[in-house]
Amino acid sequence: MNEPVTRTCTACERPFVISIAEQAYFVELGQRQGGTWGLPRRCLPCRKASRRARHAVQEDIPDGWYELVCVACGAAFKLGPRDVEYFRARGFQWPRRCRLCRSAASQAQPHV
Repeated sequence: MNEPVTRTCTACERPFVISIAEQAYFVELGQRQGGTWGLPRRCLPCRKASRRARHAVQEDIPDGWYELVCVACGAAFKLGPRDVEYFRARGFQWPRRCRLCRSAASQAQPHV
């Protein structure tokens, strides 16, 4: 942590620099949360875009349909009225990943 680190963004594949101050911030963040916090893999503009997409829900789609953006692959996917009712009735948060990415993630995790 004595010098800035240069990485390649996993989203846009451009190089970006993580300053010494940013490195210290991520170390402190990890310590506050009781673990380790890795350095970012995406540049700041891509991190901000991902955050905006993750929290953006377009509620103007007709007939109770919502269009969301998958945080894993970036593809747009729709949540239908029955899905919305299912998640609301159970108090669940809406999915952040499309069906394909959710399926791939569940198959990647070992079932105990």
